[in-house]
Amino acid sequence: MHMKLFRRGSSTTKEDDRAYSESVNDRMRIVLARETHHDDAETVENRLRNMVYGTNKE
Repeated sequence: MHMKLFRRGSSTTKEDDRAYSESVNDRMRIVLARETHHDDAETVENRLRNMVYGTNKE
């Protein structure tokens, strides 16, 4: 299941909103907890920004 930020219809329920927020928060926790030995802060920040806005291509 793939959700895009800021593109949800107005039909989403509070429960959907909550589940969505939790999935985003979980993803952020995973990314922030990941060990990076070679990336400087700017690189990490750009990667997070790309992830949040969905421009990250894997």
